[in-house]
Amino acid sequence: MTLEPRSEFIPEPSLDRRQIGREILSLQEGPIDIELCRDKLRIVNPIRDLGEDEYNVDYIVIDPSNYDPTNNKGYKGLWDGQDVVLGRDSTYDRFKFSDYVSRQHVLLRRCGEQLFIEDLKSTNGTYLTTTQAVVHPKT
Repeated sequence: MTLEPRSEFIPEPSLDRRQIGREILSLQEGPIDIELCRDKLRIVNPIRDLGEDEYNVDYIVIDPSNYDPTNNKGYKGLWDGQDVVLGRDSTYDRFKFSDYVSRQHVLLRRCGEQLFIEDLKSTNGTYLTTTQAVVHPKT
């Protein structure tokens, strides 16, 4: 398998896709899709969005390509006020990130019904791929 050089990676265009730095989004709007370079993640309410009620947390991050709750793979709970740093160096072995994802790529923090997302100066960027209303953009 041949990988493209990281500095020359150009993301594929998408109608709803935009690069983000720091944003606060409403979790009440529905699932939030983000991309860490090429790797896709989704923030969901398990009951509303998946029809699953076995989780003891209101929101989870899932990797749609690796999601297997019976084997504890491809998901991580988002507890209120907890910082979750995702990337190749993250301690969450439930995710498998490609080499295009930075070691510490993105920070997620849930504050009630809002989600704070910050790209941690990753090489290939973090992208929002849904039409969420921005509550409070930061630069």
